[in-house]
Formats: sequence, structure tokens, C-alpha cells
Amino acid sequence: AAGRHQCSYLINLQKGEFLLQGGDPGWLKGLKSFPAKLQNLYEINKILAHRPWLLNTTHIE
Repeated sequence: AAGRHQCSYLINLQKGEFLLQGGDPGWLKGLKSFPAKLQNLYEINKILAHRPWLLNTTHIE
């Protein structure tokens, strides 16, 4: 959500914590560098953040 709303403070805070926990720095290059399963979650997260009533089983299957 921080990234979708371009909140630089939270983005930088989360980036730092991600790296401290041993996260792959390559993932910080953008959504296309994520594994496919996580890329698919992006769409679900977007719907849940803005219009959760539109989420249906086709988004999850």
C-alpha cells in the first residue's frame, strides 16, 4: 500500500527492514523482479486496498 500511494517515508522504512531481515535486494528493482506468485498477489492486494467488494474467486484461483 505504501508503494501504491507513493509514501516515500514508509517505502524507505520497509526497504530497510526487508534488507535487514535478509530479503533479496533484487526484489527492490520492482514488481517484475518478484516471483510470479507474488506478482499475482499484487492484483489481489490492489483490489483489497481500494474496492474489496469486487474480489471474487477468479482472483484467487
